Amino acid sequence: MNDHDDRLFEILASLPTVTPDAGRESLVRARCHSVMARRAIRHVRTRRDSRAGLFDLAGAAALCIYLAAMLSEAVRLIS
Repeated sequence: MNDHDDRLFEILASLPTVTPDAGRESLVRARCHSVMARRAIRHVRTRRDSRAGLFDLAGAAALCIYLAAMLSEAVRLIS
């Protein structure tokens, strides 16, 4: 350690201690809880939307298979 470090530690030691403010702490805690609740709701909506996307994809695949079968049957009947 050098003199610069000693001077820095002396300056840090002379800083006043911070006492928590109960009112401010409750406001910060309430804000954090509201943000976490919004994120949880958004996460549930995202999961629900992705599940709906899977159902849409399955429906589209079933429709394509049905149309392909219908077209092949039409070609077979024409020939």
